[in-house]
Amino acid sequence: MHSYISYIGATVEVLVKENNVLCGLYFQDKEMKQVFVAYPELLCMDATYKLVNLRFPFYILLAEDGNGQSEVVAAFLLLEETEAAVSSVMDIFKKHNPSWKSVRVLMSDKDFTETGSI
Repeated sequence: MHSYISYIGATVEVLVKENNVLCGLYFQDKEMKQVFVAYPELLCMDATYKLVNLRFPFYILLAEDGNGQSEVVAAFLLLEETEAAVSSVMDIFKKHNPSWKSVRVLMSDKDFTETGSI
């Protein structure tokens, strides 16, 4: 699996608590990284709960390209929707995407978990 991830140029990080309990999974492939480098000014973040039966929040980070079309630039799954968990994943996104410093607008819904983590 590791060699395949390296082959496609993806970034995958597993988030675990101190006692090695899984708390999240972050994914970004090479194309997602390239889109974000090209269009970092607007970043949108939202979660959905209906993708898996366990009702874990699945987050999508989107950028808007020059034609006004949204493109996925990262995705992550969390077991708990807490400010600390979302902040940890956003730190991972920043670590792997130096152009995050070019973000001018970050849009999310009114969920205070997302807002506080930014």
